[in-house]
Amino acid sequence: MKIKASNLAQSKLYGCARRAWQSCERYQSSFITLRACYTPAYIAHQLAVVAAAQKLPDFQARTAETEARRIELIHYMRHATAHWQQLKRYISTSFPADMQHIMYGAAGEQYYRAAALKSWVKLASLMQAGHLFITKHQAQLAANNNMPASFVADFAAITTELHQKLDVFRHGRQTDHRNTADKIAANNHVAAQLSILLADAKVVFRNDDVVRQFFTLNYLRHSVHHTVENTNNTQP
Repeated sequence: MKIKASNLAQSKLYGCARRAWQSCERYQSSFITLRACYTPAYIAHQLAVVAAAQKLPDFQARTAETEARRIELIHYMRHATAHWQQLKRYISTSFPADMQHIMYGAAGEQYYRAAALKSWVKLASLMQAGHLFITKHQAQLAANNNMPASFVADFAAITTELHQKLDVFRHGRQTDHRNTADKIAANNHVAAQLSILLADAKVVFRNDDVVRQFFTLNYLRHSVHHTVENTNNTQP
């Protein structure tokens, strides 16, 4: 039977594989009659592979930092969109009523709804459009003591910081995807090697029902779930 990593909880996969290779180590002299590769060094390597796969961070560990950055972005989105709404107020008192709709669009209003719903691409577009609008129409916005000069610097700083936060967040997500792929590949390799070992055990111990059961997935699952391993354990 081919074992798939996706069919076993990670802890069960590592426990079953470790248990099986430890049993293989115990019966190494029997396994090597089937395949010359079953040397002590090879078995030790397989145990090391299991340990290395287990040490790779799990989902929660891989994504915790990126999730924290996503929550931080949500808070920053509220801060940024509040400033965009403030810009909209300045536009409403700087341009004639029949021009305001056009100016809102020029300042990025079409991105606002999606940005408020946590579309980071649209949020970046919203703030960039607002920043460019302020740069182009600063004199009109500031006329008659309408928009304070400090708002220009504040909006620019928020836009710059937003882009920096988004870059860090995107890089983190890319790293998470790579780490997830590495973890899946490692687990699949452990499962594949375990499948080969158990299949070989059926042949090696075809005339020994007692030992052969030690190399069945049902036995290994039960053993991992119910047995506390210690130095006095006589089972393989």
